[in-house]
Formats: sequence, structure tokens, C-alpha cells
Amino acid sequence: MDHVLTDREREARGADAPTRPIPREAADAKLFAVMRVVLAVTGLAITYIDPIEPRSGDAVAYGFLGLYCVCAAGVVLMEAKTGWKTDQRLLCASDIAFASVLMLWTQGAQSIFFYALLFPILVVSFSHGYRDGLLFTLASVAALIVVGALSDPPILYHELDTALIRRPVYLLAFGYMAAKWGGREILLKRRLMLLREINTASARVAVDRLVELNLRRIIAFHRAERAVLVIHLPGERRYTIYSSAESEKHASGAREMSEASAQRLLRFDEHACILYSARRLPGFAPRCTSLTVDRKGERESAVAVSDCEAVARLLEARHFVAVPYRQGDGTAGFLFLTARGRAFSPDDVDFLVQFSDAVAKVVENLQLVDELISSAAEHERLMISRDIHDAAVQPYIGLRLALEALYRQSAGSALAPRILDLVEMASATVRDLRGFTRGLLAGGDIPGESLHEAVLMQADRYGRFYGLRIATRLDQESANLNGRFAAHVFYIVVEALTNIVKHTAARGAFVEVSVEDSRVSIRVGNEESAGDETAGFVPKSIKSRVEALGGTFAVQHGTGGYTVVHATLPSP
Repeated sequence: MDHVLTDREREARGADAPTRPIPREAADAKLFAVMRVVLAVTGLAITYIDPIEPRSGDAVAYGFLGLYCVCAAGVVLMEAKTGWKTDQRLLCASDIAFASVLMLWTQGAQSIFFYALLFPILVVSFSHGYRDGLLFTLASVAALIVVGALSDPPILYHELDTALIRRPVYLLAFGYMAAKWGGREILLKRRLMLLREINTASARVAVDRLVELNLRRIIAFHRAERAVLVIHLPGERRYTIYSSAESEKHASGAREMSEASAQRLLRFDEHACILYSARRLPGFAPRCTSLTVDRKGERESAVAVSDCEAVARLLEARHFVAVPYRQGDGTAGFLFLTARGRAFSPDDVDFLVQFSDAVAKVVENLQLVDELISSAAEHERLMISRDIHDAAVQPYIGLRLALEALYRQSAGSALAPRILDLVEMASATVRDLRGFTRGLLAGGDIPGESLHEAVLMQADRYGRFYGLRIATRLDQESANLNGRFAAHVFYIVVEALTNIVKHTAARGAFVEVSVEDSRVSIRVGNEESAGDETAGFVPKSIKSRVEALGGTFAVQHGTGGYTVVHATLPSP
């Protein structure tokens, strides 16, 4: 049976995780096992109550019927007690073997046990689909012919009567219908499973990732060669293409394409569904057929073969189907699915339209969720920045004004320089708080142009205000960090330096930031001295920030005469 992927498996194993089989329904398996017992017991009862000459009384027939009953009952008991499951095709092959032996030892091809051949055809058709059902139909017909040839007297030496023609034809017709219906039911279930997986996409999946994942799903579902999605953003002359191939382990991702290239693929009417097939026979020119099918797959009309051939050359495809893609915000495009070994049908068009609509709806939902999260975060940052301004910035401004007044009153005294330092410290703190609130509104910011400059500025400030000698060592890759992640690193450094000033008497410290093996290492240390309050101290704010970012945290004592706060974060 074909396979489909789930979001949970993709997230756990990555984009190229192997596909999982569609689970067999336990209720159906139990039903098949019970019906096999009923069939076997009924055959034994009919043979005992109404013997059929000349062979029904033979001990061999009764022995095989009893053995069949025991085997069928054993399957039911094994499933009930141990949950044992086996391939239905294996059990149905044994059903055909038992039916063949029973026909051979009763009345040959005209035996009543001929009807036992219908059971395995039904079971395989509705459990494994069209191809396996048709294969078991042919196997049953072959078994019937062999039994007829081996019966006594062999039918090959007798004039064929209507019964000997009617039963193989009846078996073929019944088997074909059962295989067709069973295969269609399984196909519909698989389609529903695929659409369900699309509609239950995780909100943590990015839009581009979701589109790539679903392209790989539809390739696996149809056993196609390539899937291509070309979309046009509304109100812009921008075109984006997503492409995934069966032979590629990873999808190519979203790429911008020129308007000229996009128009070569988007040459069809925006509401049309296109079917194209180029059949090649040895010694003959390719025979191309192309159709326009409505969105329900019902009406068909001709479309210019030249346009389809041009698209087929671009896609390097022998057969392809194209269906419209449209989102509620006006984003439009086409979804192309290509194949080499098989042509697509109007029934495939009907499902691909549903698939395209489902992907569009999920993409719309994810974009809406992203917008809601962004607006909610922006509103939250605005509220926090206002609270900080009212609760922290304004009191510091008042403190600075009071210190300035005190400085003017103490002009010429010995305390004037010290008061001036406090005024400068208060002014710097006000600037930092205002910069922090602006950073909240901007989504994260740090002083200066890079992390290196921000750390140097902070080290200089702590040296001037607190007399703390700070050595800074940032490697080239980490020194150029910026954005929200750099802000997290900067605040970790600032909090660690603040803890040194508050809880130790150290006069020397260092700050190290480096990037190794896709991880950012942050080390802030201070000289150990008597009277420090760091024994057993764990900076909770740093620890919680690091853990929230998925990193590790440790406080190391006695490392070369230093107490070191060491945080490791996954690199962005």
C-alpha cells in the first residue's frame, strides 16, 4: 500500500523521514477472521448434511474441511489473545489452496466449494486495493481451471458446457468489480488521511516548511516525479516558486523568479485545470493530448497543445497536471505535478484541486497566526515599555535632578566630584532604560552597532563607576552578533557584571564570548577574594534566561583563582 507522512513524524525525524504505512483497521481484520470461521464451519455442515456424490463422503474432503476449520479458529484465537496480525494476502492464499483441494475432492470445477473462491477476492480487494484484488482474481481463475483439468474425468476431454464457461467468466467479472470498488475505497481513505494531515498542521511549522512538506507528500501519494508550486503575490510583481522532486532528499525551498520565467508557467487561464500526456511508441512520433478540466473534474475541453508542450519542456515532464492555487488574500498561482511512467486522469484533477485548496487554507491560517502572535507581542512590548518608563525611568530622572541640585549646592566642596560621578551614573542609567524601552518596541536592540561595541561600552562604564578592571575577549564570529539574539547575550553579560559588583569585592573580571560547533559560549568571571557572597549563589535571572533559550548554565568556583558564570546557547 502507498504511504503518507504525518507532521509529528516529520518534526521528530526531520523532513526526509521514511513514510509510514496506513494502519490496517483492527475491526476489519477481526471481521475477516470471524467470517473465515463461519465459511469453514458452514462448508463442513453442508457437506455432512447434504452429501454430494461422488466424492463428498471421502475422508480426504472431511479431513481438509476439519483442518480448515481448525486453522480459521486458530487465527481468531491468536488475534484475540496476543493481538497477532499477519498479512491478509497470506491468509487468503491459504483460502484459495483449501478451496482448490476441496473442489478437487468433491465435484471438480462444478463443486459447491467454488463459491469459497469469492471470499479471498473480497478480503484482498478491500484490504489491499485494486492491483492485489485483481491478482487474486486471476489466481482464483487459474486455480479453477487447474482443478477442472485434474478432476476425474478431466474436463479437457469433454465438450465444454455452459457451466464450465460460466463460472470462470463469473469469477473474473466478480473479481474485477470487487477489486475496483475495494481499490477505490482504499484510495478515498488515503486521500482523506492526507487531507486530514494537511489540515492538522502544527502552528510551529513555518509557511515555507509547510509548503515543502506538502509537496513531498503529494509526490509520495501519486508516486510522481516532481511537484512545483508557482505563486504570484497580490499587488506586486513578485513571483515565488517551490519545487520538490522524488529523487531529492531535501526540497529546494522558496525561491524568487523573474516575471518572464513565471509567465511561461502561468500561461493558462487562472480557473483552468490542465491534463497533458505525451505517449511515445517505438518508431512513431510522440502523440500528445491535452485537456482543460473544470474544478470538479466533470467537463472537458480542448486546450492548445503548443502551450502544454512548452510547459512540459520547462518541467522536463512527459505527463503533467496543473491545478489553480488561490488564497483568500489574492495570492494566486498554479500547482504542477509531473510523472514519466503514468498519465494522470480527471479523477486525479479532482483530488489535486482539493489538495491545493487545503494547502492554501492552512497557509492562510498559519500566516494569520503569525500576524496575531506578532501583533500580540508588539502590544505586550508596548505595555512593558510604558510600565518601565513610568515605574523606573521617571524615578531615575527625579533622582538625577535631585543629585544635580545637590551638586550645585556642594560646589567647591570635597564631595562635589563624587556627587558629579553619581549624576553621570544616573544619567547613564536613564539612557540605558530609555534605550531598553526603545529596544522593546523595535523587537530587541543593544547599544552600539554590534555585540562587541556594546560589551566594551559596558566594561568601560563599570570601570569608571565601580573601579572594576574588565578584560573582554570576543572572537570574530561572536563580536559581530546583532539583533534579538545579541541582545540576549548582552543582558546575560550585564547581569553577570552587576552580580560581581553587588556580591563580591573583586577588582578584576573578564568577559569571554565565542562561537564553537554552532553554539555560543559566554563566560564571565571575577577574582575570588575573602568575604565574597558567591558560595552557593546561583543567579536565577541568568539561569532562567539561558534555559528559556534552550541553553545550559553552570557556576564554576576555583577556576584559576576565578569564579566563572558559564552559559552556552544554541547558535541562531
